[in-house]
Amino acid sequence: MTLAAIPVQTLVLLFLAITAAWVVVSVVVMRRQRRDREVGLLQARPRQHDRRLAADEAGRFVPLAPVFEEEPEPEPQPEPEPEPEPEPELEELPPHPSDITPATMYEIVWYREEERIAFALQPLDGRAAGWARYRSSSFAWQEDSDPPASLKAAQSSHGRLRARLRREGWQASGRGDSWFSHRFEPPDSAPHARAQDTPD
Repeated sequence: MTLAAIPVQTLVLLFLAITAAWVVVSVVVMRRQRRDREVGLLQARPRQHDRRLAADEAGRFVPLAPVFEEEPEPEPQPEPEPEPEPEPELEELPPHPSDITPATMYEIVWYREEERIAFALQPLDGRAAGWARYRSSSFAWQEDSDPPASLKAAQSSHGRLRARLRREGWQASGRGDSWFSHRFEPPDSAPHARAQDTPD
């Protein structure tokens, strides 16, 4: 059965029924929305009695008592006194310089003075005596390695120190590993030897 076979009266009735149903649904929905809105307004509006109480209490703010009382801060405890340090054990004092036997063999070494180098005597055994402090004139050398034998200033400074030692009675006694490490024994007439020979 096609749409053309349905009589016109039936179609008109069907259209009217759909329109009426739509109107009824719209009315029901609108009434429900209006009722919900009125209920919301009634709930939000304060009652007359509550309004009067709020006006009476205006300007009379009374702070509530705290539920929990604050605990007082604990007093700082005094720091414990440090335990006394144990007394250091007495160590044996080093021997008096006059009791130390000075070195019997010295060697020429180099040391740095800022941008310059100098040669000096260093004891191989024992302790150096104050009178055995000999040093050469200084010369320029930038590197931290041994000054080379080809450096004229180094050769000159080293040669003058050796000549002075020989003049003052030092005895040549071999060489060390480097070109400048000549070894010397103190002279027989050194101050320490004279001090030992002197009778008390």
